[in-house]
Amino acid sequence: MEKFLDKYKNSALIGLVQAAAVVVYSAAVAGFFFFMEQSKINEPGYVGIVLMLVLLVFSAGITGTFVFGLPAYFAFIKNNVTRAISTLAYTFLYIFLAIVLAVFLIVAIAI
Repeated sequence: MEKFLDKYKNSALIGLVQAAAVVVYSAAVAGFFFFMEQSKINEPGYVGIVLMLVLLVFSAGITGTFVFGLPAYFAFIKNNVTRAISTLAYTFLYIFLAIVLAVFLIVAIAI
């Protein structure tokens, strides 16, 4: 991992990969919800509420790792705060651009 991170020092590229991971994971969770809504399964009741809460906590951990894991590594292990902040900023920028693109697509389909 060390050699890989030393090879790719471009914070913009790392931010793009992290944002793509968040988008792919979010799409997978959305696909799960879409599948569950389309299925003929009876309403899950209490178990469904528990599943939603567990999925919320799990998703927060996964996406938190995607977004904050590498910047924390850069800041606290490598003592490179500048790289950590730039990687985090690029990640948030690309996630924001993904949100804007999704809104554009939703509006374009609705019109």
